[in-house]
Amino acid sequence: MLILAAATTKALIEAKVWNVPSWVLPAAVIVIAASAFRDNVRAAIVKVRAPQKAARRDEAKMAVIGMLAKVAEDRGLPVLDLGASVFAIRNGPRWTPARLRERFDRTRPYLERTMRVRLADIPQASNVRWHKGKGAIGQCWEIDRPVHKYWLPIAKKQGAKDLTQAEFDDLREDVHMNLTLDEFRSIAAKYAEILAVPVKKPDGQIVGVLSVDLAARNRLVSQGPALKKPEVEELITTAAKFIQKSGVTA
Repeated sequence: MLILAAATTKALIEAKVWNVPSWVLPAAVIVIAASAFRDNVRAAIVKVRAPQKAARRDEAKMAVIGMLAKVAEDRGLPVLDLGASVFAIRNGPRWTPARLRERFDRTRPYLERTMRVRLADIPQASNVRWHKGKGAIGQCWEIDRPVHKYWLPIAKKQGAKDLTQAEFDDLREDVHMNLTLDEFRSIAAKYAEILAVPVKKPDGQIVGVLSVDLAARNRLVSQGPALKKPEVEELITTAAKFIQKSGVTA
């Protein structure tokens, strides 16, 4: 775009359509050169950092896998039924007025999934856009502390039911958890349980959420919550600290 602008300016000057000081064109050339230099430097930095970033991401993924394996071992769960997701806080377009961010779904702050670890193919990842207060993940972000949800009763009662909008609106808040009807339908039958913990910087600032879920197909969860244990929360919180250091939530 800068090159096009400079070429257009040069053509207008030569055609004597636009009378400008003689320094304008050289200044435009300098701006173009500076912009190109900046872009080249930025690209070079990204290229140099890419292997390091990939290595840190691999380390974070291995840490999450190790955490899931330990949770499975401690709770007597099949590791294939466990999954984990890392979400980073994104503030949406900077140009959007603050008062509009809380009104429009696509512009207000949200959680972006930056990593997903599941050793089995099912259940597939949901397409829910997590906001503050939505689901256990959004509630964790909102209150800045771990949130546990035993979802199995909902999965059994509502998972196979084709709810109407009126029936959905009648559900308690702790059931629909600020989800829309389509979002609720997409995840109702998938999960039995979820535990979400905040990912924080050393100064305590929350930068994301780490969630661990248990597939609804697991038969052991019918005996009661399997993840609502202090030792499980401690394992996930430790993994969250490692994730923050790795830069996955940056």
